[in-house]
Amino acid sequence: MEPLGDTTPDHGVEHQRGRQVNEGDRGAAYGRSRCLRVAVAGDSMTPTLADGDWLLCRRVHGATGVREGDVVVLERPDRPGLLIVKRVRRREPGGWWVEGDNAAASDDSRLFGPVPDRYLIARVTARYWPRPRRV
Repeated sequence: MEPLGDTTPDHGVEHQRGRQVNEGDRGAAYGRSRCLRVAVAGDSMTPTLADGDWLLCRRVHGATGVREGDVVVLERPDRPGLLIVKRVRRREPGGWWVEGDNAAASDDSRLFGPVPDRYLIARVTARYWPRPRRV
């Protein structure tokens, strides 16, 4: 994940692919910028998002700014440091139930359970590359 800056993809981060989200500088996810840009790696969110898509995201603070149906960036609770992109399905007693749009290719709440608020990082607002559109 990188702070919002240049709006063209940085293809110099290909060596980090294989993760659900291309982290870039992990510290940027917890920095001060309210906006983030994220590169998608993997097929868990197809057909909504594809491998190689670049996203604009707005930082969230716990449950503030997140609702059912939103696509979010979060830290996977059972694998610290691994950032993933998932869709919020519902609120549960232990946190948010999140799932990938492609169930066959997604490790999500069906595997690791509800996600506590503290693991939510950002809400995806738009895909800006390769074809700009709202998410």
